[in-house]
Amino acid sequence: MLFGNKDFVEGYIAKGSELAGGKEIVYGVTLGSIAKGIQRLDSDYDARLFTFEKDKITEAVKNGTADVKWIDDAIRHIPGDSENNTLYYDKIPVWELNSFLDMLIDPRSEIRAIPVMQYYQVYYTFAAPYQYDPYGLCEKLSPIAWSVMDRHLLLESFEKDLKRRYTFREDGTISSRDYLKTMYNLLSQKWVLELSDRPPVYLESLYYLVDDEAVIEKLREIYTGLVKDALEEEKYQRKVSKYYYMPADKALDDYIKREHDKVLSLWEQKKPEYDKIYDVQKQIAAVGKMRDIALRSLDEAVAKGIND
Repeated sequence: MLFGNKDFVEGYIAKGSELAGGKEIVYGVTLGSIAKGIQRLDSDYDARLFTFEKDKITEAVKNGTADVKWIDDAIRHIPGDSENNTLYYDKIPVWELNSFLDMLIDPRSEIRAIPVMQYYQVYYTFAAPYQYDPYGLCEKLSPIAWSVMDRHLLLESFEKDLKRRYTFREDGTISSRDYLKTMYNLLSQKWVLELSDRPPVYLESLYYLVDDEAVIEKLREIYTGLVKDALEEEKYQRKVSKYYYMPADKALDDYIKREHDKVLSLWEQKKPEYDKIYDVQKQIAAVGKMRDIALRSLDEAVAKGIND
């Protein structure tokens, strides 16, 4: 189920379907800070919904080539208005599933305009914990997607965001939320490299890799303070709440530096292994198989009277 109470979720999905021309929503996932478990009082409600066009076959799958541009109309940011006083959204992203899966194919090609962070969204969509999944598509599709996912690009997406977040102001302070996001990116890299598996999106799950309880408690303290400060701020208004900055924490900084050095070293060692995973033709075949599985899942549901 998507994050939120039953009425909110049902209303969100219904509105997404309505604004997408009445097409059925076959899959949905809550993303952003809510999925990571580090949301603030003013965090946006980010969710991605999917339709599925049974007769659609993308050029990449049909022709067995990556030499096509990403389909620009694959995503439709449809303006929406939230009536809930605690979950805010101003648009409902609706993707067509075939086009979305097509992003797994050759994202490093100069012909395809898919940036690193966009590639990360494919992983994110099938790993986030809050899902609307009436056809069981996540567990049916995600293992195949992971088998051909370019580990270098996934790690690079975490690395880029880590460097962007882990920055200090001239007075030596850092945004407390950026501390949390730095750890999220670092631990996600460690998960891929050390466990050879897709990392969980939920930050508390990533703490499984942290062997220092003091570091975990400090991170929890930061998040608790972040939420508490926002709630206590006078004349609170959404989206104008100030950033909360804190002094550098030596224990956290030592941990980040030590583990980041290990990550970069291990990444270098793993490059030959990861290069073998990256194979355009395997990616194309995988996307075609995923499309067939999605089609079969919907058709079987109708045949069994689950959904007509």
